[in-house]
Amino acid sequence: MEDPVKKQRDTKQRRIVLEAVMKNCNHPNADDIYNDVRARDGRISKGTVYRNLGVLSENGSIMRVAVPGADRFDSKTQPHYHVICTVCGTVIDAPLEYIPDFDVAVAEKIANPEGKTVTLNLNGNTLTSELTDC
Repeated sequence: MEDPVKKQRDTKQRRIVLEAVMKNCNHPNADDIYNDVRARDGRISKGTVYRNLGVLSENGSIMRVAVPGADRFDSKTQPHYHVICTVCGTVIDAPLEYIPDFDVAVAEKIANPEGKTVTLNLNGNTLTSELTDC
């Protein structure tokens, strides 16, 4: 019986894109990866790079880091946090132990003097806070 999830072909272009992400420890964005890959294979299109980044992040080969402006990509796929500079946009790995359900744990510890409910969302590895009564 065939697997219900469509098997992805391992293509030369996908391998080159994966190698470009793996060799960059600075959480490159798609354009950075495209420029790196283009230097190796002048025939590869931007669409091919973007599509392969999507496939690689969906299948768990790389991690997509959602940040304002442009998503970044990480070769480290185990759960971990990132620190994003709000001035220059640099993304670095946070030297913190990963805690499952971190958002729930933090929300339980927050004392809100106005008695409003606080909801925290950990989207991938970006923490945001919102007062539910606002």
